[in-house]
Order: sequence, then C-alpha cells, then structure tokens
Amino acid sequence: TAPGTRPPTPTAVGAAQIRFVPGHPIVVSARINEAGSVRLLLDTGASVTTISPRVLAQLGVSNREALRGSIRGVTGTANALFVLVNSLDVNGAKAGPIRVVAHDVELGQGEGLLGRDYLDRFIVNIDNQLGILTLTPR
Repeated sequence: TAPGTRPPTPTAVGAAQIRFVPGHPIVVSARINEAGSVRLLLDTGASVTTISPRVLAQLGVSNREALRGSIRGVTGTANALFVLVNSLDVNGAKAGPIRVVAHDVELGQGEGLLGRDYLDRFIVNIDNQLGILTLTPR
C-alpha cells in the first residue's frame, strides 16, 4: 500500500484489521475458546503466546493436560505450563488449536503477549502511518 493511502479491507475468510495508535504498543483483544476475551500485547519477538494463568482459569481453560517446560526471555528463564486452547480469535483472524504459555508477564498493560506461534499463521501487515494492523491467513 502506498504511504498515506488506506489499505484494502481484508476480504479473505479469517482476515482481520485492527486499529492502533501509531507510536504506541499494539494491544489486541483476543477471544479464547469463544468463552471470553483477553488483551494481548502484539510481540513479533516472542516465539510463543503467553497469557496470565489467572485469566486462562477464569475463561475455563484447563491445565490438566498441560505440558511442563521452560521459557526464556529478556528477564531470564522461568518454568511454565503450556496449555491447549481450542481457538484464539483476534477480530475474526482465528487460529487453533494452539498451545499457549500460562505465565504472568509484567507488562504494565494487557494480560499477556501475542507471539509468533499465532502470528506465523498469518501474513502480518503493520501500517504505522495509518495505525492499522492487518492479519491475512497464509
């Protein structure tokens, strides 16, 4: 899309556009298992989606069949549970089933991170001039 022009509205099934404030972190609302929503900070540097265990429990996500593992980030390494969610839907761009990390992330905003395990299922276009994030299924 040429600078200063509006990108076309996604027409592909499962595509989505999300508005954001240019120059600020992109925070999206993600619907988990059709049960409720969580606010996630878009993080193209995070390999996995991470959501607060408290929020996952409130949305009825079970950790009975969770896998134990460790995650590594800029603050170090931590033990975590990898839980299965059947669907993760960001404004109509739906993926799942997908394993997410149940772990508290100190962000100051949102209840987790939207990582590449979700984002890699889409062509991601961030138009910082217009403040529009577009997700198109691959």
